[in-house]
Amino acid sequence: MSVRGLSAVVVAVFTVALPGTTQQPARNQPASVDELAGLWKAQRLFGPLARGPLVIRRSGSSYSADMLGRTLPVRFDHGVVSFELPSDQGKFKGRMQDDGSIFGFWFPANSPTG
Repeated sequence: MSVRGLSAVVVAVFTVALPGTTQQPARNQPASVDELAGLWKAQRLFGPLARGPLVIRRSGSSYSADMLGRTLPVRFDHGVVSFELPSDQGKFKGRMQDDGSIFGFWFPANSPTG
């Protein structure tokens, strides 16, 4: 092999092996699946978002409900206890029993309130 032929081979190898010479996708084109990096999360929810313990407390003549980390005012009218979560996330309607307990129903968002 001549010196000229060997020089051509060496130049070709260095040209291919140089870092940063790979083609990058154009800025306005989406990256391929292999290039997606980062933190990803998916969540599939079934049922109402408003769930968890509900505590109704009496303080003097008023009532309050603790739900979802919020304290909400409760309406008490002729034995009927009711309150609503903000942004139409759900409603509660119940009746005070003779023993002081409350029997009621939770109505999720976008449901009839009976």
